[in-house]
Amino acid sequence: MPLVQPPVTIDYLMSENSTEPVVATAPVLAELAKRTGVNFNFMNTDSSSYADKFKITLASGKLPDIMYSTRDDMKLYGPQGAFLPLDDLLQKYGQNILAAMKQRGIYNDMKAADGHIYGLPKIRESIMANAWIVRQDWLDQYGIKTPTNLDEYYNMLKTIKDKDPAGNGSTIPLGVFGGAGAFQDIYADYGTDSGFFLKDGKMVYGPAMPQMKDALAYVHKLYADKLVDQDFAVLSKTQWQARGSNGQYGAIIYNPQRTDYFTQILQQQNPKAKMIAIPPLKGTDGKQIAVQQALIGNVAVLSKDTKNAELLIKLFNYVFSPEGQNLMSFGILGDSYQVTNGQPSYTNKMFQKTTTTYQDMYHQYGMFGWTIPVNPVDKIDEQMYKGTLTDDALKLQDNYYLKTYPYPSLSFTDQENAVLKSKFTSIKDITSQYQLKYITGQDSLDNWNGFINQLKAAGLDEVTKIYNDAYVRYSK
Repeated sequence: MPLVQPPVTIDYLMSENSTEPVVATAPVLAELAKRTGVNFNFMNTDSSSYADKFKITLASGKLPDIMYSTRDDMKLYGPQGAFLPLDDLLQKYGQNILAAMKQRGIYNDMKAADGHIYGLPKIRESIMANAWIVRQDWLDQYGIKTPTNLDEYYNMLKTIKDKDPAGNGSTIPLGVFGGAGAFQDIYADYGTDSGFFLKDGKMVYGPAMPQMKDALAYVHKLYADKLVDQDFAVLSKTQWQARGSNGQYGAIIYNPQRTDYFTQILQQQNPKAKMIAIPPLKGTDGKQIAVQQALIGNVAVLSKDTKNAELLIKLFNYVFSPEGQNLMSFGILGDSYQVTNGQPSYTNKMFQKTTTTYQDMYHQYGMFGWTIPVNPVDKIDEQMYKGTLTDDALKLQDNYYLKTYPYPSLSFTDQENAVLKSKFTSIKDITSQYQLKYITGQDSLDNWNGFINQLKAAGLDEVTKIYNDAYVRYSK
C-alpha cells in the first residue's frame, strides 16, 4: 500500500439520494483514498433520474471507468459488450472478492446468461425483512392481545377501528401503499408471492397459485371492513408517511426502521406513543417466516474502455479484505469506533440522532459504500441499531429468516429477454388489474378461473418455462 503512486483519480457514475449525498471527502472514503492511492471523482446523479442517466451514458459510448448498475442491467448490457468481463481479473487480482461471493452464497447470482461476471457486488449490511409493526400503546390502552396469526391480526385491526383512538373517525387500522403488492407479507403467510419465486425446486408464478385466491380473499375482507387504508392503491409514499406521522395508523407492514422513525415523531405530541415490531405472524401452515432482502444490494460495472481495470480490481480486493471490511464497516479507530478486548464497537457519536434516522452518521462517514462494492462485517446491523426499536425488530426476525432465499438472481438470454419484455409485461399488467379488482370488490373471486385463463393466453406457460430454464443455468 498504496496500490499506485502517484495517486490516480477514477471517474465513477453513481446514483445517490439527494438527502444523503455520497462525497469523496467523507472520512471513510478519504481514508480509503489515503491507503490505496485511488481517488474517486463521483459523478453523482439523483436516484430518481439515474436510470435515464445510465441509459444515456451507455448510448453515448463514452463511459466512465466504473458505473453503478442494477443486476438486471449488468446482465443485459454486459454480454452485449458494454462492460468488461471480470472473470480473469478476479482470478488474478480479486481472490478476496471471489471468496466473499462464494462464502456469502451469491456467486451464481453474479453470473450473466453467458456464464461471465460483469460486476462487483455491494453486499448489504443488513438483510432485514419487512416487520409487522403495531401501535403498542394502543394495544396496551385497550387490552388487545398481541396477534400471533392472521385471524388474531384481523381482530386487532377491528378493535382499533371500533375504538378509534385517533379520534373523529380518522383512525386507519392498517396503513399500506403501493397497490396490491403492498400485501406481499400477507401473501407469504398463505405460501405464495406477488411474483416469480422458488418453491420446491421450481420457479412458480405466485399470483396464479391457488393460495393466492385465499390470500386475496383475506385482503378483500380487510378492505371491505375498512380495516386497511382505502386509498392504498393510489397513495404515495409521502402521503403514507404523513398519515403515519399524524398518528392515524394502528399498524403498518414495512421496514423495521420505521419503528424508530414514527415513534420519534409521534412522541413529540404524545410521549406514550410507541410503534414496535411483533414476531412474524403464523402462516396458514403454522410456520412463522421473515422474508429477508437479497444480500446483494446492487453492483458496479467496469467500462470496456477503462485503462484502470487491474487497479480497480486490486482496490476492491482490498475493500473485501479483513482490513478493508473493518474500514468500511466501522470507520476510523478512535473516532467512529473503538476496540475493547480485541472486539471493535461503535463510539457513542455514531448513535447521535441527527434528523429522522439512526443511519445519518453512517452516511456522513461514507460507510458501507451505499453504491460502492463492499462486504460489510457479518451482522454489523446488530451494532448499527444497538439499543433501538429497530434493533429489537431485527432480533425478533433473526430466528425466522428463510434458509433458502426464494428469489435467485436469474440471468436471461437476449432471446428470452425479448419474450419477457412482450409477454411478461402483459402478464404483470393483467395481474395488477385483477388483484386490485378482487381486493376492492370490483370483481368476484368466483371469476378466478377467468383470470388464470387470461394469464395463460398472455403466455404464462412460456414465461414460466423461461424462468425455469434460467434457474437450471443458475444452479449449475
